[in-house]
Amino acid sequence: MCHIRTLSQVGETLVTQAACCGVIHIWHNNLILRLGITGLRNFSKFLNGILFEADCVEFPGGEWKVIIDTPSPEIRFALGQNEFSDFRDAMEQALLMHEVYVIMEN
Repeated sequence: MCHIRTLSQVGETLVTQAACCGVIHIWHNNLILRLGITGLRNFSKFLNGILFEADCVEFPGGEWKVIIDTPSPEIRFALGQNEFSDFRDAMEQALLMHEVYVIMEN
């Protein structure tokens, strides 16, 4: 069985990596997104280009959220301002932790 290591956890978002194959999972509430390290880098870069105030939309209950596309166009995240900030921070922290593991393994 493959060992799963935590790369980051911020708010409701957890990012893990399978040590044996390098697959990265982004866990957020009841969704799990599966990426490779290149996908995580690209996704993090994409998230850093989003400005919540400029890109949010009002949901039916009056709550403002930003809608985040994923590599699979059928799956999207809808995140409130604090949730979005945590989500973006989790990706950045995961990338840094991944680099730490790369250094430790070499």
